[in-house]
Amino acid sequence: MLRVLVADDEFDARDNMIAMIQWEENGMTVVAAEDNGLSAYEAILDLQPDIVLIDIQMRGMNGLDVIEKVRAVDGPQPVFIIISGYDDFAYAQRAIGLRVNGYLLKPFRDGELEAVVERIQRREREERHPAAPAGPEELRGKSKYVMETLN
Repeated sequence: MLRVLVADDEFDARDNMIAMIQWEENGMTVVAAEDNGLSAYEAILDLQPDIVLIDIQMRGMNGLDVIEKVRAVDGPQPVFIIISGYDDFAYAQRAIGLRVNGYLLKPFRDGELEAVVERIQRREREERHPAAPAGPEELRGKSKYVMETLN
């Protein structure tokens, strides 16, 4: 099960993100909900979530600084999705440099957060469990050329 951490200093926004998605039904669980950058950073190091939804403007440390500090630590790296109310190109540029996997503006359009999380979940699942190469059973009916090339 993928572990998710949500960090946003706006109580309603944080709760809405958690309520928007049927986490358990989709093979994920929310392991923490943090309200400031410093506690988010510490929770990421302690809990090692697979996915982090993080706001940019938070008390203690902004979300981009949290990501930068986490990226500097050796060990497993979570997938970061930035959630922001700021449509600022400088933030987006810095986020790209920090290898974030999504950047969503608040308020979300219907299905937008779910689509990003599902895309990341699919990618994570594929990386953890790559498809096995096709065996003879799966190749029945394929062209003679393909069969000869494989042999």
